[in-house]
Amino acid sequence: ILRLTTVVAVVIALMLGLSVFFKVDNFVVSGNVKYTAWDISQAAGIKAGDNLLTFSRAQAAGKIIAALPYVDSVRIGIKLPDTVKIDMVEVKVPYAVKASDDSWWLISASGKVIEKAPEGAEAGYTKLLGVQLAEPEAGSQAVAFEPTESQTGPDGTPCFEMGA
Repeated sequence: ILRLTTVVAVVIALMLGLSVFFKVDNFVVSGNVKYTAWDISQAAGIKAGDNLLTFSRAQAAGKIIAALPYVDSVRIGIKLPDTVKIDMVEVKVPYAVKASDDSWWLISASGKVIEKAPEGAEAGYTKLLGVQLAEPEAGSQAVAFEPTESQTGPDGTPCFEMGA
């Protein structure tokens, strides 16, 4: 009975220690340019007061990537006693691609759709001509639009837009 009581007391002491100490109090974010540290912590779903040792780092990283299209990769760590460290890499946006509705969208080299380009902003990016995006959505993979009869020349070959 004495051993059982001792084990139970130690477990209770550990649980109390985890619930009282090791609370998230600080966020340190590196590699961010497009988003603020507050935007990133909100996207992760980690709040001040959460237990530092029990939150899911993988789930938080997935939430960040899903919510913030300019984020390419995320690594989350902890620094005892109260700090969450978020290291991220933002996507480089080298391409502009026209969508089937004639709007321009920015995509990364890996084919991730980043955002709809503001009017005239496509001129600052390398344009991918001869392909169109089908129903682009920020944060998703680019899907090419299949040409229809109206987008082919009289001899059946695809018509390509000549750009600057």
